[in-house]
Amino acid sequence: MILSLDVGATHVKSGIVKDSHIENRLDYETPKDFEEFLELLEKIISYYDGIKILSMAIAGQVDMKTGILKHAPNLGWKDIDVKSAVKDRLKKDLILINDVRAIAYGEYYYGRLKGVENGICVFVGTGIGGGVIIDKELRFGCHSNLGEIGHMKLKPNGLKCTCGKRGCFEAYAGGLSLERYLKRLGYGKSLKDLANEKESDIAKKVFDRFTLYMSYGLASLINVFNPCKIVLGGGVMMGFSFLFEDIKNKALELAINPSVSNIKIELSSLGNDAGILGAYAFALKSL
Repeated sequence: MILSLDVGATHVKSGIVKDSHIENRLDYETPKDFEEFLELLEKIISYYDGIKILSMAIAGQVDMKTGILKHAPNLGWKDIDVKSAVKDRLKKDLILINDVRAIAYGEYYYGRLKGVENGICVFVGTGIGGGVIIDKELRFGCHSNLGEIGHMKLKPNGLKCTCGKRGCFEAYAGGLSLERYLKRLGYGKSLKDLANEKESDIAKKVFDRFTLYMSYGLASLINVFNPCKIVLGGGVMMGFSFLFEDIKNKALELAINPSVSNIKIELSSLGNDAGILGAYAFALKSL
């Protein structure tokens, strides 16, 4: 039996996938210490019967050839051989994949990218991640980093990103950057609160900023990859879904022809289940 896990910056979610539905769900806060994370995995596995394989979608750069987590800036982990650690400590085989690459495959297998020959997932949460389907295959690139769209450069010498570089897409439109922007504006509540205060001056500033940088990021993806469809999701994007039409229309205005002539841009249909579903679908493909 395959246990699917979605390891994000704040939560570890797990479940068993049967006929595109998730059963026996668990949800824990993500430990910042890797040893504590292994202890949590041990606890999670003990809840299920007959687990043979773990398929884990994780928020970080994964070397698909070695199973090494190269860098997970929002977790604070770097150069960790997760595959070997799980094998040695938990006696389980592990399939490891970047979380948004898993989400992209989940959308391709179960969701809005199903049947699409060339498509892109853009998920906006704490940061921004992506996954790219080319010729009906999830692609990883030379060092398994294809899809790190949150680190496209939008501004020379711009804001510092969690990756350590400056001017990244994520540093302007990611959830963490938006929270920091709110603090600079003197707003003491959350992004979720802001979404319920649409007419305030601060809300308009944040929404204008988010719409601007999202549209520029999407236009760049359209120009480079020429996808048939782009699917948008993630907690921040879905929380700001009322901005979707403005973002889509501005992106189409900014991108070049003929790349925009037949492209579709849609919101995710899988929501928070995308990571677990994608990890499971990818495990089936990998076995």
